[in-house]
Amino acid sequence: MDAKDYRYGYFWYQTLVKVGSKSYDTAFAWGGGGQHIIVIEELDLTIVISGHDREDEIMTQISEIIIPAFVKQ
Repeated sequence: MDAKDYRYGYFWYQTLVKVGSKSYDTAFAWGGGGQHIIVIEELDLTIVISGHDREDEIMTQISEIIIPAFVKQ
């Protein structure tokens, strides 16, 4: 396989993430090897994770620990 023949892409989607009583417009991307990109523009926050295939576990940590740490109450 030639390097120019290699194709890889992220699946992007947009949703609301609720933290406490607030909701944030959030862009998500993920790749086949466990790569994730999460962007919450309103919080000036970009989260990048590589190499984690257990999506439920990591997304629970992101929504319950990481994102709330950046929300100003």
